[in-house]
Amino acid sequence: MSTHPLRRPPRVPAAAGLLLAAALALAGCANSPGEVDPTGVDELTVPTPSPDPDDFVDTVDSEWFPLEPGSVQRWRVLGGAGGGVRVVVEEEPRTVAGVEATVVRTRATIGEEARPLGWSTETERDYFAQDVDGNVWWMGREGVWEAGVDGAMAGVFVPAEPRVGDGYRMALLEGVVADRAEVVEVEDDLVRLTVYVAVEVDAPEVVLGTDATQEIVLERGIGATQVEVGVERLERITDPEA
Repeated sequence: MSTHPLRRPPRVPAAAGLLLAAALALAGCANSPGEVDPTGVDELTVPTPSPDPDDFVDTVDSEWFPLEPGSVQRWRVLGGAGGGVRVVVEEEPRTVAGVEATVVRTRATIGEEARPLGWSTETERDYFAQDVDGNVWWMGREGVWEAGVDGAMAGVFVPAEPRVGDGYRMALLEGVVADRAEVVEVEDDLVRLTVYVAVEVDAPEVVLGTDATQEIVLERGIGATQVEVGVERLERITDPEA
């Protein structure tokens, strides 16, 4: 999910860190989920400046976002610059704010023709951790922000039990990241999130606080399987022969 650059000027967001890392194009401004009563996360402090390590476990095995160390995902990018994305859950964890976090490495595989469109093949590493109740938290991005450093706060990527209308911060560091999410659909085996990305200023025409939106589909037992950003769509390849 996610989340990442592929696309610059916009900052790569969380979502994917998993595949938010993979496709981010500017979209029109959207309504803020701050007006949504966060019924599913109302007992959490989101975002949190100082997560308690005792509140976390050392694996991310959420049914909505499982991250098995050593696992590899392949994604195809449809529309826009096209190409693909490779996502690797690294074997070695990283300690973030005293919490053992799982590292997710994302890299695009695109042709030279995509570079003039603003795409990048930089490697992104995002950090995720799961609390004892099963909520998955976004703890940081390598070289960009890290919970507990310079005022950066960890936020929720996906609640343990998502409910339509849940709204929450995914991360917060002034001038760097301020992503928010809203649960817009919940079925037996599917959850859809709308992510509002406050893009940072990498180019004169981009203003901090402008919202770009992403639609992320999570499937039970699998995790993120689709990310939609305007005319671009990332699809996870589940067929080993594809």
